[in-house]
Amino acid sequence: EGEKFNVFFDSGCGDMICKKSAVERLAAMGRARLEVPGPIILSGVGDKRSVCNHGIYKIKVPLFDKREAVMCGPCLDVVTAEFPIYPLDSVQKDIRSTCVKTKGHNAARNLPKLPLSVGGTVDIMIGIMYNKYLPKEKIRLESGLALSESVFLGSDCSRGVVGGPHSSF
Repeated sequence: EGEKFNVFFDSGCGDMICKKSAVERLAAMGRARLEVPGPIILSGVGDKRSVCNHGIYKIKVPLFDKREAVMCGPCLDVVTAEFPIYPLDSVQKDIRSTCVKTKGHNAARNLPKLPLSVGGTVDIMIGIMYNKYLPKEKIRLESGLALSESVFLGSDCSRGVVGGPHSSF
């Protein structure tokens, strides 16, 4: 619907966490609703506590196949620290060339396309409670670098998600 959201998949996170500005944009489209008003005390790793002033929201985000992901979780002013921007052209080339060598050209053609870059400010963080929306791994290199496919469609029509080590990051 013309809005772009930066999604971070975090298997170390249990829930979905949404940035306040993203909730406001989703609400303007009828895709966010307050479920539990704030303030709410949140606790995390090492029993660190923080206050969620904005409460818990249910959000609906379109999937690549026109269905919707429905998730519920805390709404914060900032979800994570801002990530550096990493270009992914060399990552895409390395994954595809390794796939051609190990599985052949047909397998490489079926790999999901990566966006041009990743990083920046996180709008929505999706944790393991929403496992059905987490990317599905397609290939993992010996180095540990993996290419997965997302159920969300990127603004550039990409569905590739990268994880693991690479010399560019």
